[in-house]
Amino acid sequence: VLFRSVTSLWGPSGAGKSTLVQLSQRKYPPLSGEICFNGTRCEDLELTHLRTLIGVVPQSIGVFNASLAENILLGRSAVGLQEIEERLAACGLGTLCRRFELGLRTLLGEEGRRLSGGELELLGLARALFAEPALLIVDEGFSAMDVELQRALGRVIRRYSRDHAVLLIAHNLETLRETDYLYLLVQGRIVEQGDPRALLQREGLFQTLLPAMSGSIQE
Repeated sequence: VLFRSVTSLWGPSGAGKSTLVQLSQRKYPPLSGEICFNGTRCEDLELTHLRTLIGVVPQSIGVFNASLAENILLGRSAVGLQEIEERLAACGLGTLCRRFELGLRTLLGEEGRRLSGGELELLGLARALFAEPALLIVDEGFSAMDVELQRALGRVIRRYSRDHAVLLIAHNLETLRETDYLYLLVQGRIVEQGDPRALLQREGLFQTLLPAMSGSIQE
């Protein structure tokens, strides 16, 4: 994953994209090979420390019957609501609390029933960015957002990538178009890589696998 850029991972269903995310967090060990973080093998890093280095926005966002602040913290410490607001503002998510009537004090209800799909994903990103992880992974995390919110979060991620590594796992062509470098994963192997626009302009597996109807990625 490149700093000062946004990298994407794409591949057909079952290619191993989400498995790679699990492996990077040592949810289970690889059967062969090794995964390194900044040149250090993941198994050589203390597990809790490794997971503080990686922030993940998963496909499914769990919500507890608690306040918005508590759902962002998930047991992590903060001096008070002002500190949470300041951290959100620092990573470009300061408008998050203004989407709720009582701000960070808003009770989200059982299983987040008060939240729209886009708000759930926004919560997931706030959780992931709160501790400012060295690596941010978004695993199909913005599929339920409207276009305006997607663009706003795209700007947040682009700014975050200036000093951190960012990996997006996505099927949406507009999302892929905005990334700087793409890896194509098929059956657990990287088979093509490069600028996503350049990959679309030349004959190859990436061009073949993408739906022919998607003219939105063209210049």
